[in-house]
Amino acid sequence: SNRLGSMEHRRDVLSDLVIHRSRHLRFDGALDRIDRAGSATNPYCGDVVTVAITIGGLQDSLPKLRFVRCAVEGCALCKASADLMAECLEGCHLSDLAPSSTAFEQLLGSNLVDGSLPDRLLPLRPFEALRTVPARHHCALLPWRAMNLALTTSGDLGSSTEPLPVPPQ
Repeated sequence: SNRLGSMEHRRDVLSDLVIHRSRHLRFDGALDRIDRAGSATNPYCGDVVTVAITIGGLQDSLPKLRFVRCAVEGCALCKASADLMAECLEGCHLSDLAPSSTAFEQLLGSNLVDGSLPDRLLPLRPFEALRTVPARHHCALLPWRAMNLALTTSGDLGSSTEPLPVPPQ
C-alpha cells in the first residue's frame, strides 16, 4: 500500500479536502485586470467554471500566470478542484500549464507513475481517490478545461459546452 494508505482512507482525505476547500475558497472573486478568460460547461450536470487570469512576471522573459481566479457554479468537488488548481498554478510559467494539466489527468487515471507528480501539484494528490469513481472525473477536470480555453483564446472569453468524453463505467 502506498503512503496514503487504503483507497478508503484516500477517499476520506479527499472528502475532507473537498468539504473544506469548497466552503473556504481562496481563489474566487474578481481581478483588477483580466488578460484572458475561459469558461467550460459540463453538459451532463450543468456545472460551469469560468477562469480569469492575469499574465505578468516577464522579468525572466517567460510569461507567468500572475493571478488566477475561478468562478464555479457547481458541485463541491468542482469548486475544490478549481480552487486547488488556481493555488497550484498561480505564479507558474505558461509553458508549465500543459504538462500540469496532463499530470492531473494521469493522476485521475492510473497512468501516473509514483513520484512523477510535479511538486507544485502535490496539493492535488488526494484527487487520486477518484481513480475508482470515473463518473466524477468530469467534475475535477472542468476547471482545467476552462483554464486551457482561457489560454488558447485571445482576448475574448473562450467557452465550450462540447460534450466531454464519457468516462468508462
